[in-house]
Amino acid sequence: MIPFGQLKLSLLQSGVYIPQNVLEARQADWGLGAQSLELALALSDDFIVKSHLKTKKNGGPSLDIQDGQIRIASGKESMEVEVIPTPGFLRESLQGAGPAAHSVSLDGYCLNFFLRTTGEDKKLNLSIDEIATVIQSAFEEGAADLVQFNMDYCQDENLCLDRLGPIVEAIKNKFSAFVALRGFPPKNKRIIDKFYASGVDLLNYPLEGFANSDALAAAFPENQILQGLEYAVEIFPQGAVSTELDLQAAPLEMIQAKIDHLSRSGVVPILKLPTTVDASENAYAKIKEAARRLSEAAGRDKLNLKWLYPSCHSVTALDAAYFTEAPESARLSAKPVYQGRLSRKAVENFTILRRKLRVKNISDSYESAGL
Repeated sequence: MIPFGQLKLSLLQSGVYIPQNVLEARQADWGLGAQSLELALALSDDFIVKSHLKTKKNGGPSLDIQDGQIRIASGKESMEVEVIPTPGFLRESLQGAGPAAHSVSLDGYCLNFFLRTTGEDKKLNLSIDEIATVIQSAFEEGAADLVQFNMDYCQDENLCLDRLGPIVEAIKNKFSAFVALRGFPPKNKRIIDKFYASGVDLLNYPLEGFANSDALAAAFPENQILQGLEYAVEIFPQGAVSTELDLQAAPLEMIQAKIDHLSRSGVVPILKLPTTVDASENAYAKIKEAARRLSEAAGRDKLNLKWLYPSCHSVTALDAAYFTEAPESARLSAKPVYQGRLSRKAVENFTILRRKLRVKNISDSYESAGL
């Protein structure tokens, strides 16, 4: 039986073909509109992928319904899967003409907002009210448990802390939600203290794959990102600081060395799965071995994996088993804090207490930051 990880990679890279009669019959059930370009699938419990829809059956995975079961065929093999319906709030956002139309996405149960500054006054593209409305709808549908702000490059010295800080504070006051920030590391590391004091629970500074220009890559060299990550580990709870590595950017040995270094530093490594097809014979073997190293490093360094969540586009130590083990035995290595009500409440209370203690001990607290 094909490993779930290999099928996920194939769906990411090749897309999925759905016969027109099946698509028309199930389009409404799956929450797909006429302009839908991708489909979310659960290959197993908490192992998910988003695959773009193909109009022609020209190789790669295909979806069909047999005896009432939804199945994916890949090569000579076929297995049962589940389609994850597109939530109503997301359909409305994507179909609307408002600011949130192209600035919101859902990755598993992580609700992503993509923020950037616009205009001469450099306001953020989404207001607090617009963000709160989307979160309210997502939470009412039970579609999300984690809110992540993906902050584009901001030329301000404080990386838009003065704009993003009040949004985080308002969200934390209005909702019972964990808030993550994914962005660029500040040159002044004390800004990281201020982001934590504002209410950010999780922090991700990607080492690779985030800067999409040579200028940005030069502005944020690897050593600055590493220093920001290592400083953040001293502030945030164990396992709440992560980074992203590009599987196609380096040989396996170099990727494994980076995984080891990050893990020993207390930073949780995340591997972004490649979306372009690699025809080499050992392409999947490289991913499998990198996933194995993620799992080994996390166990060796006792990383807290409960802050992670099943993602559509990456592999972490949380779900590495789906790449390294047989489908019938693969499981998540830990239960994310977002899934259990009691554990979630306990962690919420812990983070509130921890933040209060931390803020008391820093001169650059949220209040003194003037936010």
